Amino acid sequence: MRIALIEPFFTGSHRRWAEGWQAHSAHDIHLLTLAGRHWKWRMHGGAVTLAEALLALEQAPEVIVATDMLDLATFAALIRPTYPQVPLLLYMHENQLTYPWSPTDEDVRLRRDRHYAWINYTSTL
Repeated sequence: MRIALIEPFFTGSHRRWAEGWQAHSAHDIHLLTLAGRHWKWRMHGGAVTLAEALLALEQAPEVIVATDMLDLATFAALIRPTYPQVPLLLYMHENQLTYPWSPTDEDVRLRRDRHYAWINYTSTL
């Protein structure tokens, strides 16, 4: 089976998990990734860049697996005209609904922006 694994935050445990699954799977897993930095931007903008990368593949995937760092709703809207029947699966490596906020995060100090949890929520729908 051809699986496209979409990981916008390809570093640390995210990278180890993706590469481990690829190395130990009997399936053909193609990694589409972005560098593991600027996690907030990856959650907002990664869907556009990674949808373009998926649409540029020579072979269509049979399944698309995306991690929680992707705005899957936006990604799906961008790829569905080309891949209307390919199943989309969401792997929640972690989530922004329950992930502890960093005390140094400006969003905490300013008491704003739970949008990242909203992205995770809409990705599950």
